[in-house]
Amino acid sequence: MKRDERKKRKKRLREEKREADRRRYLAAKAQDVFPKILIDPTDGDAALVRHIERIVAHLDLADPEVLHPNGQEFLKLVRREGREGMMEMVRIDAMHSDDPHAFKHHAKSVLLMIGQRIFERLPAAFQEKPLPFYYFDVQTADHNLQITFDFLPSKTDALGRVYHPPQGTEARFEGNAFPVGFTRHAIERACERMTFTHPLTFHQFQYCRLYFTHCQRYEGVEWGDGKFAFAMYNTVGGPGNDIHDIYVTKILQPPPDAHVGRVYYLMGYCPVDFRVGRAVAMTFLPPGYGGTPEDRLVRSAPIVRDLRRRLLDAATNNTFERVLEGNDDVIKWYHDNGVPQVKEMPPGMFKHLKSF
Repeated sequence: MKRDERKKRKKRLREEKREADRRRYLAAKAQDVFPKILIDPTDGDAALVRHIERIVAHLDLADPEVLHPNGQEFLKLVRREGREGMMEMVRIDAMHSDDPHAFKHHAKSVLLMIGQRIFERLPAAFQEKPLPFYYFDVQTADHNLQITFDFLPSKTDALGRVYHPPQGTEARFEGNAFPVGFTRHAIERACERMTFTHPLTFHQFQYCRLYFTHCQRYEGVEWGDGKFAFAMYNTVGGPGNDIHDIYVTKILQPPPDAHVGRVYYLMGYCPVDFRVGRAVAMTFLPPGYGGTPEDRLVRSAPIVRDLRRRLLDAATNNTFERVLEGNDDVIKWYHDNGVPQVKEMPPGMFKHLKSF
């Protein structure tokens, strides 16, 4: 190696060492102002836990490319005030702020962003179908953050594993209430079709998880030939979001004075198998798939052949993403011709969500 090259190499190594020392110093300093990220491996897939431990060890919360300055300020607040102090701020904000939910929404957005930074660093296998095996969450825990892995409890019978929603979650069939359950396949198919961003984000799979852990009532449906399914509904939310604009403004079209505070849209159906004392969802079918009430309607309605073919084709491989992108006219046809796709539901569909 020539002398000039050796000098350049030594200089580069010195600069790399200084940069490494600087980053170690900043990381150590950040520990004083940012909460630690603690990992509770209970119920976590062993490989997923190992990957997250590695990712968290190298996650620099002081780096603006990891978390924007407003998010960093929130984390400093967590470190100073702890969870109880944060909850008190939520209560004060609710009583005195012009936007009583602003602080709560900001807090949740920061936690979701940290979850996304971890999620996007996981190997692809853990991102493609995170539920039911690869679930994790990020929440506040005293003056720190904590990552947990609990999704739904499950039991195995002779036919396979069944995931159990919280106690009291039920569907009614012919006047009788049954607790519900889900197979792995039903959960994976529901997540695949009810999400509206692809590739999947941490926010979207949290959305799926909250549905399964917080929905308390499913609507029983006759499926024909003595079989049954239950329908899965979700809230349309407030005016201004895509779901509300499509399902309320375009499909339901209520009069201006109508009450739409408890309006829910139909996501799809879960054909069930009655076993282990439960109505166990075997798969998930969006509106219009073969065997659904919408499919039976299209095949039996007195309509021209071209329309029937278009409606059948539109249901093939349908996803909620496609509905939001312009397939809503088909959903409206179902709704207007005898199979409601959006309606008001009685209170108590979902249990209350904690703040953060």
